Amino acid sequence: MNLLERIGCLLILNGVLFSGTTLGATAVFLPAAHERNAALELPDQMRGINTKLSALTADLFALLKETDVNVIRINFDRDVRTGGVTPTPQDPLAPYEKSLRVLDEALPTLKEMKINLIVSAGNIYGRDLDVMWKNTDRADAVHQHLAEFWHAFSIRYKNSDVIVAYDILNEPNYPTGQDAVWYEKMLPNSIEAIRSINTNIWLVIEPGPWGLPSGFERMPLIDDPYVIYSFHHYAPHSYTHQGILAYADYEAVYPGTNKMFKSSPSSHWGKEELRESMQPAIDFAQIHKVRMFVGEFSPIRWADGGAVWLEDSIDLFEEQGWDWCFHSIGGWNGWNPTYGVDAALDSKMSDGGDRTDRWQVLAEKWSLNRDEPKTEAGSSRSK
Repeated sequence: MNLLERIGCLLILNGVLFSGTTLGATAVFLPAAHERNAALELPDQMRGINTKLSALTADLFALLKETDVNVIRINFDRDVRTGGVTPTPQDPLAPYEKSLRVLDEALPTLKEMKINLIVSAGNIYGRDLDVMWKNTDRADAVHQHLAEFWHAFSIRYKNSDVIVAYDILNEPNYPTGQDAVWYEKMLPNSIEAIRSINTNIWLVIEPGPWGLPSGFERMPLIDDPYVIYSFHHYAPHSYTHQGILAYADYEAVYPGTNKMFKSSPSSHWGKEELRESMQPAIDFAQIHKVRMFVGEFSPIRWADGGAVWLEDSIDLFEEQGWDWCFHSIGGWNGWNPTYGVDAALDSKMSDGGDRTDRWQVLAEKWSLNRDEPKTEAGSSRSK
């Protein structure tokens, strides 16, 4: 048996049918046949924000009433990042009791505001160890937990008329070229777990590593009618993350000379370079005629030229007809466009009170949602 045949057998055993495709997409996932209902209705184009689950409060809702946002994406996290309650087969949602309460309390307000919700698996059980690819004693349990989490979550929220999509894993992470644990194990198992309960929820699927657009060079097609492909846009990373993490001492302006990553060579970055950085996603979406969602994008708020970067980026998304959610409003305010460049970092209010040039760009782009009426979140139609 040659290598291709061995890979095909592995994929079939995991509920996957191997099929050669373009752009490096090497597999077509075939979830088990379940009776199919019409998909939950989505706006023709989604334009919104990311926020922390804990920020779904009156402060944020008051701010959003100034806007035409039609979708919010949240990362669903365990109540305690390290330690805390362990999930069990009887109660896979045990580590999320506080988060579940917050979500339940927010859903009626989101319904009233006609804002759809996308829920992403973020810092769920085990994610703090990055055991997605490390060989630890807990690795198998964590891999299994993602599917168990989504199975239990699907049961609890199957009848929600606000939650329209599950983003199966935020920024799946593994070393380059070692994607089997994601594409052959965690992803198909999670799809099957969701589809065994809910056949009309949309699935948002990001490539690894880290949800980078370059991941579409190896992204498989998913044989499911209700899939949205997604990536996160922070190019060039040195610019958008300047002043934090590995870029604490980095400072640059956009457009101008920048580095993609810390170890990258310096080069000019402007709108066409942003387009080039997204090209694998552009090619994937155009060739396969699939829906594409930019799940996160933002420059740090003190980055010189941030409003220009935002406008160039969103113009490129709109050119392709992609959905997008700005990151972020709520939680740490380093990304928040209602805080000025010199605002203190200790405030966690969603509305910092400043309508910056970044906010003005976003408000103008959100206003494009006025071109289509806001329908009741979650009403049904076929794709």
